[in-house]
Amino acid sequence: MPPEKQSDVINQLKAAWELAQEQMEQLRREVLRANEMAAVALQSKFLNREKDQAFRDFGEAVWSQMKKGKLQLPPSLTQQVKAMLDMEKRLEAQASQINDLLAEGEEAANRLRKKTPTSQVTSRGKKR
Repeated sequence: MPPEKQSDVINQLKAAWELAQEQMEQLRREVLRANEMAAVALQSKFLNREKDQAFRDFGEAVWSQMKKGKLQLPPSLTQQVKAMLDMEKRLEAQASQINDLLAEGEEAANRLRKKTPTSQVTSRGKKR
């Protein structure tokens, strides 16, 4: 191969190598950016979960104080108070239903125990 051709091939290989390096660097930057975005999104989810828990705790504390008569809520929250009272009634009804079902199950189990005679093991003589 003539020296000019060899030089041309080497220059092309160098250019291809530099392009590949640039592309790898760009890919590396994109991967790092994607990792940063994923980490921030995960942190945001954790913060939102903590916020939800804080709201839940706050709401339960306010509700407890209101039910004890230690806190007066403004009239603008009448709808929300009614919704909470309704929810409590529904939860109490469900708990009562569960207790009734458990009691029925216990009664049925007791009836079955009384009907089934206890078996007694008797010893018989050995057969020869």
